[in-house]
Amino acid sequence: MVPAKHVAGSSDIVYNFAIGSNVNTDRLRSRARWLGTGASIEYLSAEPAVLRGYRVVFNTPGFPPAEPAFCSVRACECGAGARCPSQVHGVLYAFDRASYELLWVTEGGLGGREATSSYVERPVLVETYAQPGVQREALIFETRPNRTVERWYRDWLRSGSYRRRWLASEFSCVSTSAMHVLERELAAQRSVSTRARIKALPARAVDGSKSPPLWYAQHAHVLETIEALPEDHPDRLALELERVLIRPSMRYLGLIRDGAMHSGLDADYRQLLETYMVHWRVSCPCAGRPQPLQAWITAFVNMSTPGFFRLMWWAHTMHRGHLLRLLHGIWDRLFRRVLSFLAMERELHAIRLAQRARTGVPTLQRLLHWGMVWFCSFAILFWAAPAAFMGLLSGTGNFFHVRSSASRSCASPAGRRQMHVAN
Repeated sequence: MVPAKHVAGSSDIVYNFAIGSNVNTDRLRSRARWLGTGASIEYLSAEPAVLRGYRVVFNTPGFPPAEPAFCSVRACECGAGARCPSQVHGVLYAFDRASYELLWVTEGGLGGREATSSYVERPVLVETYAQPGVQREALIFETRPNRTVERWYRDWLRSGSYRRRWLASEFSCVSTSAMHVLERELAAQRSVSTRARIKALPARAVDGSKSPPLWYAQHAHVLETIEALPEDHPDRLALELERVLIRPSMRYLGLIRDGAMHSGLDADYRQLLETYMVHWRVSCPCAGRPQPLQAWITAFVNMSTPGFFRLMWWAHTMHRGHLLRLLHGIWDRLFRRVLSFLAMERELHAIRLAQRARTGVPTLQRLLHWGMVWFCSFAILFWAAPAAFMGLLSGTGNFFHVRSSASRSCASPAGRRQMHVAN
């Protein structure tokens, strides 16, 4: 990693704490290539650091089923602050203003990041490995509150039998993750009172040591926090949904794991990353069989996303604000929200298949499945294929290629709001 001593004292430096795929420095450098041959994100320094009192969550809706969810952080709900066992390890980058603006564009911040990106800036205090105990101010990308699980979907899953059937099958699904061992152990203690389990679990060692490893302590703490909330608490179902239904792809989680190893992040934290379960499409044996809906939605996303973003980038570079807002509205309110809903329903469908001996697949679920197969078929024919073809004709080598002058205009911070700068 590049030490920070080369940039200390500069007033034009923006410090960003990366926790997702950006911990992979090779991935970070290549993120801006779709903006043109002259676009490049260059960091001035990079060093491993830790953020205490937060935990990693995958609650940023992506483009399911190819990329169901992206990484973010959440302040721990226990209210213990830095004393909380939850912690997030990542890379503290130092960027100049132009590179930081390009980074925001790659996070979806076209035409004003406050309106189009799924993230918001949040100032946090981190500690670097080189200077433990010394807190440094940095910015982190946190999921915008209205971009997580839709409220109407929470209310739907709260309905009696629907939720009971889902929760009953949650702990008995087959999984290849080490997280399954923890959940089975905690599920066996569900008859014990919440207060007694909260008091006993943190002192329990799994490998014979005096204290449990980080991955066990953190996951156990999350489950304890969830079950300590009342049944009708508005945040309880949202937390359960994020933990059970919204999961990253194997490719995305692999980028984070490889980046954590390459950047020299804490070994216990790397073990924690190994316990996160990936999307049911690859983690559940019953979901490995061919599924028409899954195949058609994957083809729809892969064909339409490049062309669609190429149109949005063209509208941004040509200063067509009305067209950009229209395209973003279609993308955000129809395309992404529908896909996120279908992805979570797909997770529930896989859970039910794993529990076929106990409960069958409802007729409504089958009708929804085949109805969406036909919908995606028509969408691919009339929208995805033309959009992909248009993006292919507009680029040279990839769908996103644009002239380098456009990337220089985007990199300019003129006209954008003043950014936070950490001292």
